[in-house]
Amino acid sequence: CVAASYRTADHWITNVARGAISIPCAVTDEIAEIALAAAKAVAGEIVGIDLFEIPGGYLVNEINHTLEFKGCMTATGCNIPARITDFLIGQVAVQNTKRNGNVQTAIREIRQTV
Repeated sequence: CVAASYRTADHWITNVARGAISIPCAVTDEIAEIALAAAKAVAGEIVGIDLFEIPGGYLVNEINHTLEFKGCMTATGCNIPARITDFLIGQVAVQNTKRNGNVQTAIREIRQTV
């Protein structure tokens, strides 16, 4: 789990691209656990999870495979594209390591091509 934010708007549509405001939300253990379980349920590695706060916990509203994270980045200061890039480099490094056996060499080779 990378970052979380609350979105609020005068309208029921709370997309930042449509005028909503994004404010930071602490990523608690509970939020991370629910988000990771939701991602796993759809075999998603890079997804956005929308949660509703309900009495007693959280409810998964939707799982997005196309991410809009500008508002979350602005609110939290988290460089989400960099985190995604690091994740992808790590995934490629794992695959390359299986072929050549050296993770540091694999990462160095990948970074040279990025």
